[in-house]
Amino acid sequence: MRMRHTLPLRSRWYLLIGITVLFGLLGYHLAIAPTLAVYQQYSTLSADIAQQHDQHLNPSVLKAKYAQYERQLLGYRLDTTQRQDQLLSVVAPLCQRHRVKLLSLPPARKETANNHPLATRTLLLEGGFLNLVRVLHALEYSPSVGRVVSVQYLAAEDPSGAVKELRAQVYLQQLLTGPGSSPEAQQKVAYLP
Repeated sequence: MRMRHTLPLRSRWYLLIGITVLFGLLGYHLAIAPTLAVYQQYSTLSADIAQQHDQHLNPSVLKAKYAQYERQLLGYRLDTTQRQDQLLSVVAPLCQRHRVKLLSLPPARKETANNHPLATRTLLLEGGFLNLVRVLHALEYSPSVGRVVSVQYLAAEDPSGAVKELRAQVYLQQLLTGPGSSPEAQQKVAYLP
């Protein structure tokens, strides 16, 4: 018969205590410590949200937002004394710099959208695709021109039918403010987001 090796009772208790401590440390490391870290992060974020929630009523924050909206709105506004030659003085150098022909610049059409008076201008440009895109990019970032609302590309043939040119019909819009527009429209335009 074989003899079994048994541990003395005292060694069994030490082994049991050792395994229990090992499982306790492992459980703490894998479960409890990450839970405590997530809870601490949750408390920090909750405090930040509560602080930011109270900030929207802060007058300095409201003034900063108002100034930001005013800067955005300046790109849409049109001084009613602005003439077509002022627009031409902005567009013509851009076209010349990027080798694009300005074919037409008709007067602005005045219309109303959502009770806001608008002036819509249509530019007809002719040139290569990349040059047209460069002019459009420059027009989008010129606040005195207004906003580029839409672009329609057209292929144009020479009367001989040999040469094709690319044309872009660009629609620019500006909000009308000033002495020519109604006081109600001016007041509504002042509070647009």
